[in-house]
Parts: sequence; C-alpha cells; structure tokens
Amino acid sequence: MEQEKIVKLIANELDPNEREEILNEIYNSKELRETYYELLNLHALLGSTKPHKRVSEYELRNYLEEISRRKFKRILHHTRLILKYAAFLAIAFILGRTIDFTGDKKQLVFNEVIVPKGQMSILTLHDGTVVYLNSSTRLRYPVNFSKEERKVYLLEGEAYLKVAHNKQKPFMVVVREHEIKVLGTTFNVCAYDSSLQVTLVEGKIALCDSSGSVLAKLTPGLQFTQRGKTGYYISRVDTTEYISWREGMYRFHKDTLSHMVAKIERIYDVKIELDEQIKNYRFSGTILKSMSVEQFLKILKLTANIDYAIKVDNKGNKTIYLKSRKEMKTKT
Repeated sequence: MEQEKIVKLIANELDPNEREEILNEIYNSKELRETYYELLNLHALLGSTKPHKRVSEYELRNYLEEISRRKFKRILHHTRLILKYAAFLAIAFILGRTIDFTGDKKQLVFNEVIVPKGQMSILTLHDGTVVYLNSSTRLRYPVNFSKEERKVYLLEGEAYLKVAHNKQKPFMVVVREHEIKVLGTTFNVCAYDSSLQVTLVEGKIALCDSSGSVLAKLTPGLQFTQRGKTGYYISRVDTTEYISWREGMYRFHKDTLSHMVAKIERIYDVKIELDEQIKNYRFSGTILKSMSVEQFLKILKLTANIDYAIKVDNKGNKTIYLKSRKEMKTKT
C-alpha cells in the first residue's frame, strides 16, 4: 500500500493531505526511504530519456512490478550504466506543504527540496526554469507560480539557475534577508552558513535587501560576496570556477585547507578533523565527484606533507583525521 502511495507521490498524483501523510511515513521508515530513492532515481532516468514528457504513474508502476519480481538488480545495473555518463542523479527529499494567503491571492502549494550531503539534484520549475542543486541544499518553491510573481526561496546551500524569460513576470530568489531579481538569466547562488555569493554568467540581475532597496547590479562575470550580515564587495571572476560543480567538478584555486574542509565534507558526506598545523596549507586543483574520498586523500598525501586516518562508527559515519605527516609518525 505504501509503495503505491510512493508511486503516486513521485508522479504528483496525491492531494496535499495524502502527500503530507506519506512523506511523514517515508521520513520515519528507512525501508520506505530506500524504496522512495530507488523509484525517484528511476523517475529521473525516465525523465532524462523523455525530457519533454511527464513521467506517468503507469510507467513507474511497471518498474515497481519489475522490482517485486526480483528483477530490480538487473534494472538498476542498466540504470547505473546510463547514469554513469549523466551529469546528475536526482536524489532529494521533497516535503510538501500548503500556505494560505489572504486577499485575492489563491492558495499556493509549496515543495521543499532537501538535497543531502554527497548528492546533487536537478529540477524544472513550472515556468521552465531549470535549477541545479548542490549537496546540503534546501530550496522551497511553489508547485505553480502565482499570476503576480515567480518567487523561490533558497533556504540553505548552492543553486545554479537558468531562468526562463518572462518580461511581464520577473523571477525572484529570496536568500535570507536578500532578494535577487531577474528577467531571464543564468547565475549561481551560494549561501552556506552565514555567507552569500552570487555569480552572474549571463543576463543581468539586481540584489536587494529586505526593504527592497537595490544593493548592487551585476553584469556577466561579476560576483557579489558577503561574509556575515554586514559589508559586501563585488569582483570580476572566472565563472567556470564557480559553476563547474554542476558537472561533478569542484575547482580550487590557492584555497587554504581550512576553507576547503566544509566543501569536502559536503561532497563526500564525511566529517573532517583538521590539525592546526596544516590548516593554512594552500591547494589548487580539481576534485571529481566520481572520485572516492579515499582516492582524494591519497592524492592529498602525495602532493603535500599530509597524512590521514579514517574512522567509521557503528552507524557507518566516517570521520577523517588530517595531520602533518611528521605528527602522524610521532604518534605511531
């Protein structure tokens, strides 16, 4: 029964109350979460082979029947072969909620997408805007935009948006106390912790504060950066360095190890303990998402005076300890 509801959830064929009910069940059941992710991956695969068609409940049900006949391993094998060359694997937890608005505005149904560490996702909004979501990202958006505006909320994380042009209805991204206004453009928004970084690839955008006052206007190649709640600066950058994560590549240019740690933790879903002596080591290079954390650590060891140790707890969570090679030798 729950599997049937999951199929309808992914096919967007449940009313808000039914959505809330099955999402709570998925959240509280590891078995249902695994089933949900498996079907969501298959949904992404079907969608990639039929980009202009909506994946139906019937198609998903056929795959579910294959799973029940113990043929899922074979299907998943072929799925992995195809997805190996795809840019993204759509794994995200989607929360549905209904928000009531007073006045003449109609009731809007919002989805909240949560992308866990170590994953990326991609979605297409109702107006045709394409949004790429990096790991540890939360995005809240309406299932259908209102007649007055197109507005989404980046609650945390990083998103790359290719906004569908609509001169009569500007697109807005709300990031904490800021609002980014666009007509039709391509840009990247990074909002982890208390910082905000907006990089414009194409078009024009305006960044506004909570009162609607314009803080800055960007043209292609410019980047808005704010650390904390006060003060910001604008610089010209190589945009490829900031958007390559969409293709599974994370670029670093003379970054300190302490600055890299947070990003590495998100990429590999691990915790890193960093020794004080090496936190200011600087690195330049590219990490491929297809590279395992062990491969990355081996490269790090070969290129710097750094050694590592990995500990795994009884829940499977990994903690990586990075120290200078001399200190590791002394302790052993």
